[in-house]
Amino acid sequence: MSLIGFFDRGMSLGPERVAYVQGDESWTFQRGYDVTCRVSNALLAEGLAAETRCAVLAGNSPLAWLCVLGVWRAGLAWVPLNRRSPPADHVQVIGGFDVEALFFQKAFAPAIEMIRAQCPRLRVLVCLDGESPVAQSFEDFCARFPTEAPDLFPAEDSLGAIMPTGGTTGRPKGVMLTQRSLGLSVAQHHQHALRGG
Repeated sequence: MSLIGFFDRGMSLGPERVAYVQGDESWTFQRGYDVTCRVSNALLAEGLAAETRCAVLAGNSPLAWLCVLGVWRAGLAWVPLNRRSPPADHVQVIGGFDVEALFFQKAFAPAIEMIRAQCPRLRVLVCLDGESPVAQSFEDFCARFPTEAPDLFPAEDSLGAIMPTGGTTGRPKGVMLTQRSLGLSVAQHHQHALRGG
């Protein structure tokens, strides 16, 4: 099963069930599904090829995670960024892993100009929660796109993510994980939770 298939399974069991909660705000599966479809269609409209690397620089946020799901729905690959890392570390990861699309919260905007200047392959920048002089707003990026999923299904052996290592012996290196390996990890975690582990 591809990674987005897990979310879609939840959606099929009840679109109006709550999928995510943050503070006083809740997100139903339907609302989340609509976001993932708009994000995926917007990314594809940018001409990003299959397995193109995309990153999200944000604190814990349902919208940030739904962008990751949108990346997977579009058949692209996620590169995680640690929000606590200094901008120089983000430059290493984004530049070193050839990231082409970056979603970020405006709290990180001061670092984005430096990141953009040093990462020439980065060409799609989207601010999740406001306006930014160096990026499109989230609404401008994807609000005009449909809430229907694109007609594609990522192959299980396609690249799903590049996970940075800790870099304790040098610059961070990237561990390439397929949709299958990440999906198996999710399934095993789910089975462990069901057993009360």
